[in-house]
Amino acid sequence: MNILIVGSGGREHALATAYSKSKKIKKIIVAPGNGLIDYNAARIKVEADVAASDFDGILGLIKKYKIDLVDVAADDQLAEGFVDKLQALGIKAFGPVKKAAEIEWNKDWSRHFMAKYKLPVPSYRSFSDVKKAIAYVKSLKDQVLYIKASGLALGKGAIRAENKKEAITAINSMKQFGKSGGNIFN
Repeated sequence: MNILIVGSGGREHALATAYSKSKKIKKIIVAPGNGLIDYNAARIKVEADVAASDFDGILGLIKKYKIDLVDVAADDQLAEGFVDKLQALGIKAFGPVKKAAEIEWNKDWSRHFMAKYKLPVPSYRSFSDVKKAIAYVKSLKDQVLYIKASGLALGKGAIRAENKKEAITAINSMKQFGKSGGNIFN
């Protein structure tokens, strides 16, 4: 069996290492991978020239290496529906479909989902208006707050604020996350 892993971080490295322990796996391709994933590993090949976001490039690798299973590990590609697209083409893919992955790529949706089903979550408020978010923070007692971009932000979207002043600075910084920072909660 030949496996293609889509992504480039530590998660993909761990997956490649785990797959390499199986005698059933002939070849493991990681796109784009990173410089350490294939270090000292004969069955692992990094395809650095194909970006994780390049769906056509991923399809090219599937054909080139006769891939039997694609493991979509990268959050952005799950949010873009790569698993859905691959399955629609009859390609076996591992990972949640876009709707199931929404719990990861839409923090606002996930908090509402958890609250609806009475799953334990810290108290929060969600804002799409920066001025309203700042007014809310000003209404609170001085305390540690966490300001979070609702969308994917490469693991950088949660900011710990020690007090109201830091929280307001964090709220104003959410625009650095583009569309992901358009909806914030604390």
